[in-house]
Amino acid sequence: ALASATPTASLSASQHELVAAVGSTVQLNCTARDGLTADVSWQHNGRQLTLPRDSLAVPGAQLRLEDVDVEHSGTYLCLVGGVVQTQVVLKVGRKPRQPEVQDCISRNADTFRCWWTVDDSDLDTHYRLFYTFNDGKRVRYECPEYEGVNSCYFGYEDTYLFTHYQFWVTATNALGSATSRSFFVDPTSDRVKPDPPRDVTARLR
Repeated sequence: ALASATPTASLSASQHELVAAVGSTVQLNCTARDGLTADVSWQHNGRQLTLPRDSLAVPGAQLRLEDVDVEHSGTYLCLVGGVVQTQVVLKVGRKPRQPEVQDCISRNADTFRCWWTVDDSDLDTHYRLFYTFNDGKRVRYECPEYEGVNSCYFGYEDTYLFTHYQFWVTATNALGSATSRSFFVDPTSDRVKPDPPRDVTARLR
């Protein structure tokens, strides 16, 4: 049921952020002033937690959540006497899956774009595209201009004609990272796909 009153935030309230993997066990600890735990209660996203469904287990000021899922994400408040003592923002998700470079296409043989897959891990995930050239120098470069989370644009200054690139993508969040397989291509010769003509009209004679 909903709490009967809006909790009052304490100036000494302790705030934390916690990231947990789906299926894990999470224990939230309440930092109660003066060690008072006789009148402790917990809320999740404004709703009062009750036994046994919400796993209020350890007597006192601890909350144990077993086999957590995405639905357990949110803000947890520990209250003593109606005053917030601890605020914990819990984020539940998964380690990123292995991304995949889908393609790198040039429309004009002078510039090109690359795309890659994006996984829904329920956590903020950062994607980065790296590349090197097949020249034996093994120098690593990063995408010169990201377009959203799954695209990179290579302008005139970063496009080299008749050159083979090796691309790969990394995906990183708070639970880990994953790297794609390498993608080898010469975008300016192997993958040139001009835009189709527009506003074309024809006359019959």
